[in-house]
Amino acid sequence: MKNQDQVQASLTSSRKGTYLSLACWTLLILLLGTFSYSQLADFTKTIAISQARSHLQKDITFRSWVASQGGIYVPVNDKTPPNPYLAHILYRDIQRPDGTPLTLLNPAYLTRLVIGEYEKLYGVVGKITSLKPINKQNEADEWEKNALHSFDRGKEEALTFTNINGKPHLRFMLPLITTNNCLSCHRDQGYQLGDIRGGLSVSLPITTIINGQRSTFKKQIFILTTIWTLGIIFILFQGRRFLQRQAENLLVTDELQKNREQLRQSLAERDAITSTVPDIMYMFNAKGYLHWWNKSLERLSDKTADEIPATHILQFFVEEDRDKIATAMKQVLTDGHTIVEGRINTVQGSRHFQLTGVRLILNDKPYIVGVGRDLSEHRETEKKLLQARNDAEAANRAIATFLSNMSHELRTPLNAILGYAQIFTRDDDLSSRHKRGIKTIYESGEHLLMLINDILDLSKVEAGKMKLVPVEFDLPEFFNGVTDAIKLRAAEKHLNFKYEVAENLPQSIIADELRLRQVLFNLLSNAIKFTETGFCSLIVEASEFGQNMIKLTIHVQDSGPGIHPEMREKIFHPFQQSGDPLKFAEGSGLGLAISRRIITLMNGTLTVRSDLGEGSSFSFSIEAPIVKRKEDATSSTLPQQHCVDNEWLHPIPGSAITEKILHSIKGGDIDAVIALIAQTGEIESGKYNEFAKEMALLADDFKLTEMETFLGNIRDKQK
Repeated sequence: MKNQDQVQASLTSSRKGTYLSLACWTLLILLLGTFSYSQLADFTKTIAISQARSHLQKDITFRSWVASQGGIYVPVNDKTPPNPYLAHILYRDIQRPDGTPLTLLNPAYLTRLVIGEYEKLYGVVGKITSLKPINKQNEADEWEKNALHSFDRGKEEALTFTNINGKPHLRFMLPLITTNNCLSCHRDQGYQLGDIRGGLSVSLPITTIINGQRSTFKKQIFILTTIWTLGIIFILFQGRRFLQRQAENLLVTDELQKNREQLRQSLAERDAITSTVPDIMYMFNAKGYLHWWNKSLERLSDKTADEIPATHILQFFVEEDRDKIATAMKQVLTDGHTIVEGRINTVQGSRHFQLTGVRLILNDKPYIVGVGRDLSEHRETEKKLLQARNDAEAANRAIATFLSNMSHELRTPLNAILGYAQIFTRDDDLSSRHKRGIKTIYESGEHLLMLINDILDLSKVEAGKMKLVPVEFDLPEFFNGVTDAIKLRAAEKHLNFKYEVAENLPQSIIADELRLRQVLFNLLSNAIKFTETGFCSLIVEASEFGQNMIKLTIHVQDSGPGIHPEMREKIFHPFQQSGDPLKFAEGSGLGLAISRRIITLMNGTLTVRSDLGEGSSFSFSIEAPIVKRKEDATSSTLPQQHCVDNEWLHPIPGSAITEKILHSIKGGDIDAVIALIAQTGEIESGKYNEFAKEMALLADDFKLTEMETFLGNIRDKQK
């Protein structure tokens, strides 16, 4: 009964609100109608005044023109008899050569004639008037006298709305100012230049204008009435809908109250069920104090059942996690739910729980209902898995280290094979068949050495031992050296090799020259190997940024068969090739993998764009400090060639050292050569560093013959 009374009271209040809305809407429309009528009346007056002013300005302009001409002569007839007020004018009446009499019309006379004709045609009555008229026809009536006096007080125009012969008219007057032309007739009246001599008035019928105003207002009344009717319908419709919704809301609210009561009754029944659940379950208020909990929380908690309600929820957690739990409580009160992990103090010690919280409104107050699942055993398992993963990674690093060491061990006998193969190729006592065999041994050894070097580089990367060695080097010379070697390979396959370099390329930078050369040779060699016809190209772009920094963007392009979309990422994995493995069997499938990892070490990214049948484009960018720009470099500071016309321009070690190196070269022991070169570079604080650098470049490519020739040339210089 009480709920029905509340519903009825709410509906009554809503109806009153609807009636009030109807009254306000009606009042608003009435105000709009009144305002519209006022604006329309003002607009009608404005139109009438504008028309009257136009009439007078036309008459004043016409009269001013006649005055400027000193009057005009017209034939004498009944309409234009001679003006008796001009009898004193000697030439008032004249004759044309044909004998036709003419009479002079002054401005006032002519203006009255024109006004009379205009009145007959259009019903607009005009009049010239003055306080001191010469012609009695120009005497002013009472309104005209008041208007003329107002002109003397400075008023520029006079008007009034009145009825003439029972019809609405606008009387409008403008002043006539005395000019030089006027003084010829009115000087005797005492007027001076600039005086207000009189006025020119018009009586304009405004019946038509008022009828237009009424017609427009009727249309506006119709529009406002339509708007008012639509508004009334809308208010009644919305009021009805609001009443229906309010009634429904009240019923829903009543139903919710019943549901809440049922929920309270069911909580006791659910306690028996939740007591057997191993997860902890609880409900606490917005202040953080427990309102309900299950038996699992009592079993795990180090507090008694009587202590739990008086304990803040944060006291259940270890001190280090309380800030995190407090933040999660705020989140669930705002967002309605949250998941967080925290450690709870239990009788068994600190244990890790995953906590799920949901906001619940009970009796118009927010509560948080939570479930906690013990993750301690799960975390222990994760720790063991993490340890197992770390052990596996350590094992992988050990394998990589083993491969690195094994590759190094394989290089030692292979160096000897390559060294002796080079020596035997110069032996004139061997037959051509033996030389072909030795050449086959040398080429196979080089291929095996390339594979070992790739494995060695890959193992260094995997073991985390590959380090960049930035040095200063001449950038144009570096690219010229790379392209000179590649041009020969391209020419052998009759390919067009294109080389484009940026004009703003600096003279020298600091970067790992050897690794950058390794990447370029890998990319360019692949481009030539997989391209049968067409071209391959090297494009170098440069852009400066910051303070003395350069960004080099390098593109290696070819017109080869392209790469299948499924292989565009796989080719950067070790032992993967994009082409026919039978056709390109000489590759190891490690070059691109190593090149990408080298560019990654240089803080760049190696990418590929390719379409089947349209070739491929490999690109990467690196950033490096600028040491010299081209405009700063001089011929004296440019790096010298390794060896030009047998002239070496740097210090040379003594014959004892060069003899040892030459002996190791002839014996094919490349490791001994490399060790001796390293020792030479450390003598006397790097005095022979340029010599060691030149020899190291030759040794890295196993060019034993070139090293022997180079040593022979500089030993001749020593002598």
